[in-house]
Amino acid sequence: MIDRELPLTEPSADTRGVNPEQAQEIARLVDRFYEEARADAMLGPIFVDRVADWDRHLATMRTFWGTVAYRDGRYAGRPIDAHLPLAELTPEHFARWLELWERTVDDVVESDIGEHLKLMAHRMGTSMSHRLTGRAPSPASE
Repeated sequence: MIDRELPLTEPSADTRGVNPEQAQEIARLVDRFYEEARADAMLGPIFVDRVADWDRHLATMRTFWGTVAYRDGRYAGRPIDAHLPLAELTPEHFARWLELWERTVDDVVESDIGEHLKLMAHRMGTSMSHRLTGRAPSPASE
């Protein structure tokens, strides 16, 4: 086990202008997604080895996805930098991440933002996979 956290930006405590229902929906989505990802045979070990403070990580991810979904401007980190140290990532990891994300969005998101969240995740996953592995996400082998 590696004893370090992913280098993510601290979430902002500023919640002015954030719709409470939207924030709650993003929180449910993020919490459920990471519950699934932590239990996943492919993704779980990466998170278990790298995330020491889950409360902090989830808060950061809620802020990140709130900014992606609603352009609330509260997240100011650099996601690619957080993933650069993860040399073990493969295109199959990104494909699995996208698969879990889409399923979780479909299960949790009731508002009309779901398709936007899936589109943005695909853009990010494809870009990060190319940048970190040189290849697009590809389905995990069974």
